[in-house]
Amino acid sequence: MSGARDGEWNLLGHDSDPVPATAEGLDGIISHYRDIAQAMTDQAALLKRIGDGDVRLLKGQAADAMRKRARESNEALSKVADRYTDVKDALVGYQPELRTARTLTGQALEEAEAANRELGHAEGMPDPVNEDRPEDDPLTDEDRQASSDRTAAIGKAETKIADAKDKSDRALEALRGAAERAAAKIRENWGDDGLHHSWQEALRHRIAKVLKKIVEILGYIGMALAVLAILIPGLGIVTLLGVVVTVLSTIASTILAAWGEGSWLSVIIGVVGIAFIGVGVVATRALKGLQSIKVATRGGGWRDAAVDRLAAVSRLRETLRARLPPNFSRPVPPINFSRPMPAWRLNPLSPAERSLLGSLDRQFHTITQNLNRWDDFIGNTTVKPPFWKFYTKNFWSVEKSRFGDVFVRGSWRGDRVLSVNDITDLKKIDLNIVNLLGGAPAKIPLYAKLGPWAFSFGWITSLWGMAVTPTNFSPNDLRSTFDWWKDADYSGLYSENNVMDDR
Repeated sequence: MSGARDGEWNLLGHDSDPVPATAEGLDGIISHYRDIAQAMTDQAALLKRIGDGDVRLLKGQAADAMRKRARESNEALSKVADRYTDVKDALVGYQPELRTARTLTGQALEEAEAANRELGHAEGMPDPVNEDRPEDDPLTDEDRQASSDRTAAIGKAETKIADAKDKSDRALEALRGAAERAAAKIRENWGDDGLHHSWQEALRHRIAKVLKKIVEILGYIGMALAVLAILIPGLGIVTLLGVVVTVLSTIASTILAAWGEGSWLSVIIGVVGIAFIGVGVVATRALKGLQSIKVATRGGGWRDAAVDRLAAVSRLRETLRARLPPNFSRPVPPINFSRPMPAWRLNPLSPAERSLLGSLDRQFHTITQNLNRWDDFIGNTTVKPPFWKFYTKNFWSVEKSRFGDVFVRGSWRGDRVLSVNDITDLKKIDLNIVNLLGGAPAKIPLYAKLGPWAFSFGWITSLWGMAVTPTNFSPNDLRSTFDWWKDADYSGLYSENNVMDDR
């Protein structure tokens, strides 16, 4: 719309073009307001038909309840359409005045620049009267005429510049009057149409714009966190931020929906996501609790039972060994069968007792070895704090190890992506209890088994809701292809059977 003209505008008392906008630049704006007014008029007509009971558009109990509101909305929308029409009419009346002002100021600039050139030429004319002259060189009539001609030419050029400036000023004054009339035209019905826009409504509108932008930004943050959670699975801080993003987005969406500025569908998706995340939190607490008990007690009763078995085996083993000669187990020299067998070589145990002693030796060795392996395993096992205990030192130590798992050790765990790693870790502890201590695995409650899956589903659902939930469609919005996911569209603006065509 800007079409500022270059020139010596200082001759007319301006630093730059005083009418930089072209009249043609208003064509698009006028068309825009005309289209909006027409669209609102069409929608108001549709609402009137609904309010008057047109069953082709709505029927049933829900329709009956909506008719009164439709009639009220029709009246308000018609008044708003009138306001847009007033703006369009005001701009239509202002446009020729703008074109005239631009034409006259352009002419005035050309005249002033031409007069300024004449002024420069006149100032270059000879001026014998005012020149320094020798005393013995008197002025002639021709000299006096030349100075008079110069003065007249300068005065004539300056008069033309003043006339051009006056022409420009009159054009601008007329344009200001046209602008005031256009503004008055826009406001003339504001006090009579019953529409009000209080400062509270203006503030709420500004807050709604900010909230919409916040929801959009939170959606991008949520998607970035989802990608990071896949690249480096198991990061508690990512989970914490994801939950915070979900809660904040749901709160903002609820406010927008309550104000009529957003979709309740977004709120429902957010609430469902938070509910599933809550189930996941409860399950995580239970799984972490089971892990912590086993780690803190170093196996608890199962290790104690293994120690008791080792003590029992050791006692019976020592009882049998006590019956053997003192030197029975020392290295055996070559046997000389020509001499009698020494007493320390005679085994007083029966064959059954000898077999039992061998079995006890093997059990003693196995239990001892398993206890040592268990102690090594449990001593190197730590339970990562849940994501909400980010203030603990151990939390950040484990966070650091997650980076090492991926970038140093090359260990990428898919179970961490799906949040089922707590179940995997608990099963690993139970497997060692079974294999090394002879115990039984812990019984995992059903909610604890389903909780991690619920957590993952809740997070994915909430992120999907922030990213793709449609709240207002346009033909250029790619999301409008999701016909099964559109908000209710009774006006049929984008349907194949447009009810607006039947008027």
